[in-house]
Amino acid sequence: MTLADFGPTLLDAEHLYLQEQGAKSSGYWDKQPDAEKPLFARFKSEVKRYYRAGQDLLCCYCSCDLQYAQNTYDLEHILDKADHPHHMFALNNLAAACKSCNTSKGKSTVVVEGVDTDTVPTQHEHYTIVHPHIDEWHDFFTFDEVGRVSSLNGNVKGQNTIRVCGISAVNATRLARSFAGNAGHAETQLRKFFEYKSIGKKEACLDFLRSLTPRLKVADEIVEHLTLEVERLKAEQDALKEQQQRARRVARVAQAQNADS
Repeated sequence: MTLADFGPTLLDAEHLYLQEQGAKSSGYWDKQPDAEKPLFARFKSEVKRYYRAGQDLLCCYCSCDLQYAQNTYDLEHILDKADHPHHMFALNNLAAACKSCNTSKGKSTVVVEGVDTDTVPTQHEHYTIVHPHIDEWHDFFTFDEVGRVSSLNGNVKGQNTIRVCGISAVNATRLARSFAGNAGHAETQLRKFFEYKSIGKKEACLDFLRSLTPRLKVADEIVEHLTLEVERLKAEQDALKEQQQRARRVARVAQAQNADS
């Protein structure tokens, strides 16, 4: 992306001026002198328009629809502007994101420890999350059988992005629409289900979802899929527990043999 993409309304000198002001204060993005507000508003509007179109009208992280009205989505700083004010107006550090992902991501660190951020890092391996411009979304994410955004083949970058950007909350909202007339209650339980680590708590959420009526047939399919997910998780935990117990038994036998020798 270059300044040429914006046409004649944004000049090199104006962009440089904004970069200089941003580098002076991390608060410049939220509050500008009155005389500079028109320039800032023009920059922000044009970059949001450009990236929304370039991202096929989708959030760069969760792939939800970004509506036409610019106040319904955010201009996301990939390296957060609080810790990296010198990159506040860097075009390769900006993207269009839904408010949910941008709010959840907040000031999270998204670069690998030790990577130099004096300039904007430009390599795939520099980032711990899926980068909107360096990485391809479909190389890291997929929509599963019930329509959730999931990490493709369990890759770490995808998992990190789902966690950092709170995409499980977006998934909960998507699935909750299938519980006609009870979408609000379903959303609450689905959000808890995705957050809980405890199998017992997950099962309690599923019991609540089963009690909701009326619901669409697809809602039953969602509950069935999540039930199988819990069963797989329980099997994995049982296998791990058995492995740990076996290791302890072996260690005790070895200890006893050493004591007898």
